[in-house]
Amino acid sequence: MENEDDYRTADSGDEESLSYSAGDDDYLPEDEQVDDFGEGRCPQENYILLKEEEIAKLQQDCISEVSTVLSISKSNACLLLPHFHWSVEDLQDEWFSDEDKVRDKAGLLKKPIVEHNASQNLTTTCEICFEEYYYSLNASSRSNSILTRQVMVLVGISYTHLQLFE
Repeated sequence: MENEDDYRTADSGDEESLSYSAGDDDYLPEDEQVDDFGEGRCPQENYILLKEEEIAKLQQDCISEVSTVLSISKSNACLLLPHFHWSVEDLQDEWFSDEDKVRDKAGLLKKPIVEHNASQNLTTTCEICFEEYYYSLNASSRSNSILTRQVMVLVGISYTHLQLFE
């Protein structure tokens, strides 16, 4: 040992240098007590892991409930619920206290821009043969009428082309 003053032991008698004073940084509040392993004890959060199918079922239930109670379409319910963090109760409370404010927040119009009755048959007139065609809004009828229209346009163009060059 080079210098005996550089090393101190508990037996050296210098109790002043060995005394420890707790400072402000060592204070632990009662609610942040540390366990035997040095980890803080925090209240555990209870949660449940849900499968994707369960989440979809819960969302459908919320959408149906909102649609029924507020007398709005399911698509409008789908637009409203995310603005209220999928809380049906909060949405209903806000809706019944100020419907216009809720509609503005979600971007919903009070009245649709175009009134349309999907059950009625719609008609269109061909600009080539001037015949009137009926169609409904289901996909098969609509695609058939569009296909018929495209064929008629092609036939009309071909007919016009032939007539011009004769």
